[in-house]
Amino acid sequence: MATGTSAAHGKPQARNGRSTKLIATLNGRERILELTPPVNGSAAVEFAVDSLRLEADIAEVEPGVYSVLLGSRSVEAKIERNGGGFAVRVNGRHYEVAVRDPRQRGRRADQRASEGPQAVTSPMPGKVVRVMARAGESVRAGAGLLVVEAMKMQNEIRAPKDGVVASINVTEGSSVRAGETMVVVE
Repeated sequence: MATGTSAAHGKPQARNGRSTKLIATLNGRERILELTPPVNGSAAVEFAVDSLRLEADIAEVEPGVYSVLLGSRSVEAKIERNGGGFAVRVNGRHYEVAVRDPRQRGRRADQRASEGPQAVTSPMPGKVVRVMARAGESVRAGAGLLVVEAMKMQNEIRAPKDGVVASINVTEGSSVRAGETMVVVE
């Protein structure tokens, strides 16, 4: 987490820093989380939860305890590791939080199985808004295969390895479930 003490005022400004899109499960409910790190010496972290965009200054005041300034409101957050996630207490309220990077699932699968057919699955429920590959087409690892939109954010789904697109199981406009096989690359 970022540290700093400057105040965050007004609307978040557009940033040149690269944002990271994650999936956060908060008390059992999945949310899309986008983080943009501080830029140009600022201590403010810009983030969006679903479509709500916010900016906060975050300072670690002691290990696992953070002071968060959100506009003119100050809160204390205590964070502890809890299995594969975190137990978070904010102003006396308890939250169970798990965060995952939807891009990492494909990378780990690539490391385990670079040979043979590999299913490319949807990292989250959404709608296919663009299909960029065709069955029988040769692709390189990292090449865009299709785009899935979830909660107004578009996520490009990339080939996990060099190979040939064996099948495309979705069409533009179709809905997909998390974990559903959309493409197979051999």
